[in-house]
Amino acid sequence: MLVQCRALKLFSLGFWLCMSVYTLTCYVTFVHCLPYNGYSNVTELDQGTFESEVLASPENWLVEFYAPWCGYCKQLEPVYKKVATRLKDAVRVGAVNAEMYPSLSQRYQVRGFPTVFLFRLSNKRNKIPVEYQGDRTSRSLLSFVEERIPSFVAQVKGAGIEPFLRNEAELPHVLLATNKRTPSLLLKALSATYAGSILFGIIHKDEIDSQLMKMYGIQKYPVLLGFSPNSQATSLPDIFYPSHVQRKDIHGFLKQVLNKASLNPSATSTGESENVSNKFGVHNWTQVEQYCLKHNDKICILFIFCLGDDLAQFCWKNLTSRYRDSIFQFSAVAWESCPKRWLDEFGMDSNVCNESTLVAWKTSNMKFATCSNASDTLQVENFMDRLVGGDMHFHKLRNQVLHHDEV
Repeated sequence: MLVQCRALKLFSLGFWLCMSVYTLTCYVTFVHCLPYNGYSNVTELDQGTFESEVLASPENWLVEFYAPWCGYCKQLEPVYKKVATRLKDAVRVGAVNAEMYPSLSQRYQVRGFPTVFLFRLSNKRNKIPVEYQGDRTSRSLLSFVEERIPSFVAQVKGAGIEPFLRNEAELPHVLLATNKRTPSLLLKALSATYAGSILFGIIHKDEIDSQLMKMYGIQKYPVLLGFSPNSQATSLPDIFYPSHVQRKDIHGFLKQVLNKASLNPSATSTGESENVSNKFGVHNWTQVEQYCLKHNDKICILFIFCLGDDLAQFCWKNLTSRYRDSIFQFSAVAWESCPKRWLDEFGMDSNVCNESTLVAWKTSNMKFATCSNASDTLQVENFMDRLVGGDMHFHKLRNQVLHHDEV
């Protein structure tokens, strides 16, 4: 009996020892699987937060897909933390454990680790990821982000405050007065996030008229000046000093500017499609055909846009201004107004508008080329450069007969 009791005690001790080791192993493994857990500048993402924060939010995100056993991922960890600290307040930074959430890595065809994507604002319905393929250094990663964050910040000179406020006068305007002459990554990111809602500008403090400076009540720099729609240079702006504040405070100021604008009935839109039409010269499909055929000696640049894609519409406006006197003619049409046959011809999804698209259409010989993401500034610039340089590859339309009664 004594031997049996001792054996039972030894068995119990061994069992609990094994369980303790197993529990400790599980805990260590879990912590190891989440290397950024507890680091405030990097968000560990799961399936739910990836959908709600990365894809559904208007902010730009840098996201690393990693595996806990990956040696290269461990090497990237301190670099990624450094990048997250530098990008704080401008770009959100996250990480996904691909072993815990394999469906996310499969969705974006992740084939190796670590893989880093920039989920940049494309339109209100979709975000297009851009894969990072450079060196695993903080400088290279930061350059990648800075080059691909779109900027819609106007450069304003001293006498240019009035013209700045007259441009898109129906929108609220936010002007950064600072001792720098180029916009920061944060200002560029804000201009993209609020594209179509707020117009941003930057002015050097030495360019501001001293009388205006006194009238505005500016005490120090940098300072954000928030103007209501239809303001003039002599209008009194809301003032916010952005130094040493958190991102939520800056967004709070911008929301205050927007809320104030919404109380101004003269600034409200009469409808999304009408607002877009007034800004971008939208046609229906019959008008598009007639317009492009009339100018068949030139390449017709056709903008097929998703309603609500403010970022692509800003790109389009800049494009038409830049190439105003050129070999191109410009026309725009909403995806909803484009016949299914032509969406199929141009290689677009005829069931849902995933992304706005540019089409370079030679009506003289019925050939075309497309730029599938019209909200990506770099892609659009490369597309136009190839058109101007003459090295664009064009495709023949399958059906070259135009039907003007399709709409």
